[in-house]
Amino acid sequence: MANSETSFPDRAQKAQLLLTSITAMSPAYAPLDNALLPANVATLLTTVTAANIAVGNSKTAFSNAVQTRLAAVKDVPKLATRLVNYVKSNPAWKVQFARIKELCDKVRRVKTPLKTAAPVAPQPGQPPAPPHKPRDRGDGSYAELADYLKLLAAAVTALPGYAPADPDLASAALSALGPQIESQNVLVGNADTALDTAQKQRFAIYFTPVTGLADVFAAIKQAVKGQYGPNSTQYAQVKTIRW
Repeated sequence: MANSETSFPDRAQKAQLLLTSITAMSPAYAPLDNALLPANVATLLTTVTAANIAVGNSKTAFSNAVQTRLAAVKDVPKLATRLVNYVKSNPAWKVQFARIKELCDKVRRVKTPLKTAAPVAPQPGQPPAPPHKPRDRGDGSYAELADYLKLLAAAVTALPGYAPADPDLASAALSALGPQIESQNVLVGNADTALDTAQKQRFAIYFTPVTGLADVFAAIKQAVKGQYGPNSTQYAQVKTIRW
C-alpha cells in the first residue's frame, strides 16, 4: 500500500486488530521482546493515534489559511477594473493614467493558483520514502500581486484630488491590500511548515526501524508464529492481517 493520508489510519486500524488478537490468545501470548507485549503495543498505538490527529488538525489549519488568502484576492481583478475606469473618467489624470492602467493590467494578469502534487509511491522492494513537501502554494504569485498592489496604491495616492466615493477605491483601502496579502502569505507558510513537521513526526512513528509501527507489526506476527507454530490457529488469526 502506497503512503497516503488514508493509508496511515488504515494501518493503525490493522495494528489495532492485531493487538486485539494477541490479547485474546490462549495460551497467553508471551513474546521474548518486551516491546511486543500487548501493553507496550497499546501505548505505541496511542502515540500513532495522536500523530494522525495532529496531522489532521494541521491539514485543516493549512486549508483554512489557504482559503482565507484566496478570499482576500478573489475580487482584486474586478477592483482593478473599477479603478481603471474611475481614473480614466477624470481628464486631469490623463498623464498618470497610462502607468495606473499598466499596473492594473499586471494585477489582473497575475495567477494565484494552489497546486498539489500527487504523492510519490515507493518503488517495489524499497522502503517508503520520507514525506516531502508536495504543496506548491503559489507564494511567488501572491508576493508578486502584493508588490503590484503596493505600487498601484502609491500611484493613485499621488493623484491630485484623488477622493473616490467608492470606499473600496479609497487610498487607504488600496494601501492595505498589499500588506494584507503579504500577511496571508506568512500565515500560509507557517501552516504549511506545521503540517510538514506533523507529517514527518508521524512518519517516524510509523517507519523508524525496529521501534516504528511497521516493524513492530511485522515482529508481532513473527513472534506469534514462533510461539505457537506456523500451522497454529493463533498464527492463522494474525497472518491475514496485512500491513
